[in-house]
Amino acid sequence: MRILTLVDVRAGHARQVAGLAKLIGQSRQVEVVERRVVPRRLVSERVRWLLSHLPFLSPERLLRRSYGIEADEVRGFDLIIGSGRPSILAGILIARMTGARFVYCGRVAGYATDHMALVIVPYAADAHWPRHAYAPIPSPIQPETYSPPRQFVHLDDLAGAHVALLVGGPSSRRGWSTEEWAELCYFVLSAERELGIRWSIATSQRTPLTARDMLQTTFGSLAEAVDWVDFAEEGPGSVDRLYGADAVCVTSDSTSMIAEGLAAMRPVIGIQSHRLTRSRDDAQLALIAAEGSFAEVPLNGLQPAAFAAALVQLRPPIVDPRARLIEVLEPVIGAA
Repeated sequence: MRILTLVDVRAGHARQVAGLAKLIGQSRQVEVVERRVVPRRLVSERVRWLLSHLPFLSPERLLRRSYGIEADEVRGFDLIIGSGRPSILAGILIARMTGARFVYCGRVAGYATDHMALVIVPYAADAHWPRHAYAPIPSPIQPETYSPPRQFVHLDDLAGAHVALLVGGPSSRRGWSTEEWAELCYFVLSAERELGIRWSIATSQRTPLTARDMLQTTFGSLAEAVDWVDFAEEGPGSVDRLYGADAVCVTSDSTSMIAEGLAAMRPVIGIQSHRLTRSRDDAQLALIAAEGSFAEVPLNGLQPAAFAAALVQLRPPIVDPRARLIEVLEPVIGAA
């Protein structure tokens, strides 16, 4: 099976399509070709949305004019996988032109879905739409590559535990002030001192430079630091080595990193910075929390004791999210 993956500038989107391609490759022989999709400057989101609803226009011409992609570059594939809004129109056009099946990860938000074989959504409330299916956010994480995490039953169990802090940054849903970054750093130092936690810290594509510098200084001040991962220097995928920690702590602005922590079969704590707006992510995270492997704590006034109390209530996930992804993918890839 030949798979074309469409990636934009967001590292998280690239990891989602890579995760699906890797998952499909576990059950059949695949050849994966990655294609960067960057819309032309004048082809805005609204223009792309409109073009998706005009099936009488030439897909070859639209692909060239919208993305600078020639038709011959994308022929001969059985499956197309995309994530991120810039990839939606490209996938639709290639599917129209070649007949390949297009699988998209995320919300399509009004784009025409007639030429989409499957839309994988992380929100159960969206699963009723045609060709939509609810499943966890895909990732390339393979939990069998990590040792089982330490079990937390009592507060004393946290002494010497390895906890990975994965740091996102400002988003449409959560904001970050300089004071909040300082509070996060202070919490990390306090948790080492009071709980005996051994920290690893990773930044991401959205982490501001000032926050990265503060976190790096904090990491250098830890007595039992384990690992530092700077996204700016090491790039996408560098964080994967931290998912072998006993627990994962994620800033709650990143649902993708929360999903990856759970995919690694680790208990996950989300740290909430100040809210900018409510979104459907809030309701979905509440559903995930009800499963017993994820909890959120507010950053404002966060003390190590409260963090520890939340963590010992969690248990590692018992259901591999890849099972649900395979379930929704099989009807599509089986026919490709």
